[in-house]
Amino acid sequence: MKVAGNAPGADWKDALKVVLLYALFAGAWILLSDKAVEAMFKDPAQIIRISMIKGWLFVAVTTLLLYVLVLRLVGKIEAAHRQELAAAEDGRRTSRLLDAVATSSDDAIFAKDTEGRYVLFNPAAGRFVGRAIDDVLGRDDRAIFPPEQAAAVMANDRRVVAESGPITTEEALDTASGTRTFLTTKGPLRDEGGAIIGSFGIARDISERKRAELMQEESEERYRRLAEDMPLFIATFLPDGTLTYVNSALTRLAGMPREQLTGRNFFEFLSAEDRPMVKARLASLTPEQPLETHEQTYRSPGQADARHEWTNRAFFDEAGIATRFQAFGTDITDRRHYEEDLRKLSLAVEQSPESIAITDVDARIEYVNDAFVNTTGYSREEVIGKNPRMLHSGNTPAGTYESMWAALSQGQPWKGEFHNKRKDGGEYIEFAIITPLRQPDGTISHYVAIKEDITEKKRLGLELDRHRHHLEELVAQRTTELVAAREQAEIANRAKSSFLANMSHEIRTPMNAIIGLTHLLRRAGVTSRQEAQLDKIDGAGRHLLSIINDILDLSKIEAGRLQLENTDFPLPAVLDSVASIIGQSARDKGLHVGIDAGAVPPWLHGDPTRLRQALLNYAGNAVKFTATGSITLRSELLRDDGDELLVRFDVADTGIGVTPEQRGRLFQTFEQADVSTTRKYGGTGLGLAITRRLAHMMGGDTGVDSTPGEGSTFWFTALLRRGQGVMPGTTTPVASGDAEARLRHRHRGAKLLLAEDNAINREVALELLHAVDLVVDTAADGGEALAKARATAYDLILMDVQMPVMDGIEATLAIRGLPERQNTPILAMTANAFDEDRRACMEAGMDDFVAKPVEPELLFAALLRWLPASVTHPAGARVRVVPATLAAPDPPAGEAVDTVLARVAGIPEMDAQRGVAVLRGNAGKYLDLLRRFVESHADDMRQLTASLEVGDHDTAQRIAHTLKGTGATLGANRLAAAATRVEAILRSAPEAATPEAGMRAEMAAVTRELGVLMAALSPRQL
Repeated sequence: MKVAGNAPGADWKDALKVVLLYALFAGAWILLSDKAVEAMFKDPAQIIRISMIKGWLFVAVTTLLLYVLVLRLVGKIEAAHRQELAAAEDGRRTSRLLDAVATSSDDAIFAKDTEGRYVLFNPAAGRFVGRAIDDVLGRDDRAIFPPEQAAAVMANDRRVVAESGPITTEEALDTASGTRTFLTTKGPLRDEGGAIIGSFGIARDISERKRAELMQEESEERYRRLAEDMPLFIATFLPDGTLTYVNSALTRLAGMPREQLTGRNFFEFLSAEDRPMVKARLASLTPEQPLETHEQTYRSPGQADARHEWTNRAFFDEAGIATRFQAFGTDITDRRHYEEDLRKLSLAVEQSPESIAITDVDARIEYVNDAFVNTTGYSREEVIGKNPRMLHSGNTPAGTYESMWAALSQGQPWKGEFHNKRKDGGEYIEFAIITPLRQPDGTISHYVAIKEDITEKKRLGLELDRHRHHLEELVAQRTTELVAAREQAEIANRAKSSFLANMSHEIRTPMNAIIGLTHLLRRAGVTSRQEAQLDKIDGAGRHLLSIINDILDLSKIEAGRLQLENTDFPLPAVLDSVASIIGQSARDKGLHVGIDAGAVPPWLHGDPTRLRQALLNYAGNAVKFTATGSITLRSELLRDDGDELLVRFDVADTGIGVTPEQRGRLFQTFEQADVSTTRKYGGTGLGLAITRRLAHMMGGDTGVDSTPGEGSTFWFTALLRRGQGVMPGTTTPVASGDAEARLRHRHRGAKLLLAEDNAINREVALELLHAVDLVVDTAADGGEALAKARATAYDLILMDVQMPVMDGIEATLAIRGLPERQNTPILAMTANAFDEDRRACMEAGMDDFVAKPVEPELLFAALLRWLPASVTHPAGARVRVVPATLAAPDPPAGEAVDTVLARVAGIPEMDAQRGVAVLRGNAGKYLDLLRRFVESHADDMRQLTASLEVGDHDTAQRIAHTLKGTGATLGANRLAAAATRVEAILRSAPEAATPEAGMRAEMAAVTRELGVLMAALSPRQL
């Protein structure tokens, strides 16, 4: 029996089971029963009878067994039939339910065969595509959608079959309502055996949701852009302060990228004093009060403190615990400054001694200060809202009011006098200045009247008028007396200047000794306490000496004894010198010093000493009055009239600035900006006065541009001429002591040749070179230098230019002709600073210049530049030191070295301290060299004259040149200057056979200075 719904082959399998059971039972019965009968009975008759009984028993048993089996099989068939009927009914019920769901669903439900043809298409799907269901069934997507959309949909169907599992995709399809977005879930459709016979799908229209999501994304993007573009500082952070978001404004404020800020702690950017307050206010926020606003100080490295106003909002979880904070901040620094300025202005107005009244355009009083109340006797309540005519006494001319309103109606300020009346009836006269107040659009909104009670002044004026006529009678009588008094005052002023000059000189002499001896004591080796005490003595002495020097300069100017020098000089050297002098004190305060030479020609003709002094006065003040920031030295060409130039020099700083009232006093003698007894900064007030007078002497002027709190620019101008080119090549500045240390460290044991004909200059150079552990051979002339250079491979050669036998130019040319010496660095050592000298040296093959007098640091810096880096010397190499030709001499009988040194240091313009420093603090050796210098050159001017008479100009120039260089090296500045002028005259008149008048005067000055040195070195004749 085949029951619909049974699995194929179920009936025959059940029948086969029955047959097999029967056959098995029958076979076992026959075999076993026959064996049992044969074993039990031997009688054939019994065996037949028992066999028949056995046969009927077999029939009965088999019938019963067959009945049971058939009964069981029928029961199973009936049960299966009932199950099939129930399943069919469930199927019909499920089908009806599915049909109802598909029919009533708002989602599109469909099914397709393996060819992509629709076999199910519910009404919702039909509504979406705008087609009848019958028009869709049996057709594929190409009949419903545009080709591109149909291809995409069918590709998803193939993917379902290929992956043999459900997929979910978003599909944008053209519908009766336009293009819509569907969220579609598709799966494989299988038969009873599990084979895929098609696909099914459910599609939901999510167009509105997508539109809402897009709007949400756009809204979030707008918020993000708004947050990024807002000038407010926006941050989101966790309760422990960890930043999770910062906007662009906050990254700019912090000066670091967002990636570095995120994860940092918000509280670390607060000042230490604000941090507890901010944390406490955040902790006080509740779900009912989630907002708070406060002010705090923000600090960032390299920036001034800023004042910020922050509004913090807390976000809480369901338990009421704050999970995060959002902060909005704005910089209110300027606002607070404005409010502070406004408060100051309000106090100034309120406390002004002049009456101040503010009215609207209809002349109704809106504000009066205390002075107005005190002057008029009216209270504020009595005048607010009233017209100022309530003060009229009736004695003011009508034309006064007419002119006042005529000016105010045109928007112009007005000045004039009023005869007014107080509340008690007393009359008074006021001088008033009335000014219109304009709004940003230019309209007048108020009038401000500032009035001064001049009643007493008027009374005094009338009284003075009465006396004036009498005074005029006395004027003529007094004029003669005043002229005489003025002449006496001028005489007294000149006497005062001469006295100050003499006294300054008398004080300066021992002060130089104090400073020099302090320097020597420090170098001699002292305890730390003694060194601190010597530092105080040195600082006090230098301070006092600078004051004395200022007084001396001012006295010379007033006495007409200060003469400007006229020489060629390099402007960059002057600017570099000033920057170097103030460099250490500027660095101690963390200030940057800059130089801007502008478009001014590099070589000028004038007085470099006085230019440097004027600039140094400005620069020293800039360091004194600047706490942070920078100082800039500048020069600017204002006018170019061919050879004559008008140059402006200025020093700009970022210091405290000066007020307009202070500016008027700055350039006066003994005047300062702060003259109170509690003033913060010291000084005599002479520096700026001297600068102004020096500028006037140089054909210029002085001035200052300043904004209090922002800095100042002090300037002066000078008329100069174009120079002819001076000084050796530029030298890279090296910090004091640094070049010496580096030279000793890098080039210890390097071998040098020093070619110098002057024994004293040779000893000074050797002292410096041996101090940095260099091995030095010497040559007294160019010929000897050539011979030694030919025999020895030196690391570097220092070559004097003017020498006997063979000068430095010839020697250099000869050395460069040696194949193995073509790359040996050769540095010129000369006191000459003219372009032709420089060109000749470079053409001969020299590499650089070292100017005389030799500055140790500049010499060391030049050696650092030119000593070959590849040359190395063992760290333990022994350095051969050439001893000085003479030991330090004994001082004059009964006198100590310090005493003689003090006497030498007291000579005007004698820089003994520099000379001792060049010789590494050996004062005895310095005095010995100075004495030998005087002895060896005492007859120089006579020899110079003799050389001119025989036409030997080269020897004459060499004598002057040697005096100039050696004198400058030993600090005899006045002697060196006189020798310089002699040399300049010789260069300008190379054919002169006898000294002309000007040169004789300079030669006499040289001889005089040698005599002064001789007298200072010993009271005996040398």
